[in-house]
Amino acid sequence: MSTSRTSQISIAVALCLVLSAILTLSANGAPGPIKIHVTTPEAVSHVAAISAIVQRSHLARHSRCSSRSAGPLSYNYPVKPFKRQHPIRGYFGDPRTPRGRHVRYVPGAPGNFNFHSGVDIITAANESVYPVVSGVATHVHPNNVIVQTSGGRWFQYYHITPAVQPGQYVTAYETVLGYVLATHLHVHLTEVIGGRVQNPLAPGHLEPYRDKTAPVVDSVHFTNNKGRRANPLRLKGIVRISAHAHDMPALPVEGNWSGLGVTPATISWELRGRKGSVVVPRQTVADFRRTEPLNGHFWTTFAAGTRQNKYGDKDLRKVKLVGLFSFNLTPSGLDTRTAPNGTYKLIVKAADTCGNSGSLSAQIEIKN
Repeated sequence: MSTSRTSQISIAVALCLVLSAILTLSANGAPGPIKIHVTTPEAVSHVAAISAIVQRSHLARHSRCSSRSAGPLSYNYPVKPFKRQHPIRGYFGDPRTPRGRHVRYVPGAPGNFNFHSGVDIITAANESVYPVVSGVATHVHPNNVIVQTSGGRWFQYYHITPAVQPGQYVTAYETVLGYVLATHLHVHLTEVIGGRVQNPLAPGHLEPYRDKTAPVVDSVHFTNNKGRRANPLRLKGIVRISAHAHDMPALPVEGNWSGLGVTPATISWELRGRKGSVVVPRQTVADFRRTEPLNGHFWTTFAAGTRQNKYGDKDLRKVKLVGLFSFNLTPSGLDTRTAPNGTYKLIVKAADTCGNSGSLSAQIEIKN
């Protein structure tokens, strides 16, 4: 099932939508700018573009999350009732950024800029937390417990007051690991296999999990190679492109986290000519479906301005609620000089782990 919303807007309004914050290249030794390959003379038109932005959403007809798995990696929720889906307010891959009134959300800024390494499952205060797989509590800290299981696999349970001892064997859904802190009202669950964090929302892991919300690509933004705003209808030289996108939790979240977005599992883009020919094949710039990049790649995945939900002040009573998930589509830049002047279509797509997706397409004009 799909729904679409199509709108044509004037150039003046389009420019307002596509102006961006400064983007900078964050990795030394990054590959050169992406080149555009036009294979046919019909790929572009030299008629001036009428900028059009089209947003679409698509709910997967055959969801990857539609059936329960009997696989060896599947498990249920760490809070009762174990076999019922619980609301999740923080998703795997969400940006985690510093708090403070003077934080700069740009590459090279001081502070910890990390990927969220698990999921935040909403609970009541003092709720009992249980292991999802049996094993040994190898690490017990004041606010978390780590359980080692078989096959080089282990689980971390954060924001709890521990109720077990180091070295204690714990049984899935029977042993109480600890109690949820009243200051957090959620248990953070991290799954690790072979030293790599795993997305608990990947099919065949945390169950049951159903998702009938489609991610949204909100807008696209352009800058030139000097970090200044670029007119999408007059692009030239090397340009950098970012896209704002978000998803919504699969189940509604109540309280002061209500209405706050989460990160899509994948972000990709491609560039096409007026006749539909592919001039830049699909580029996947973020992929959290199974695992996530090292934190050192934060600013090659996200673009400048990215900040988590509830940011802006260490005093939680003064934080700003709604964050920004801006994705760096072209970390090494896009070299428009490798293509004839003319009109092209940029298509950006966001998807979740269940196969739901949303896209945005925008006409751009290269004028070198």
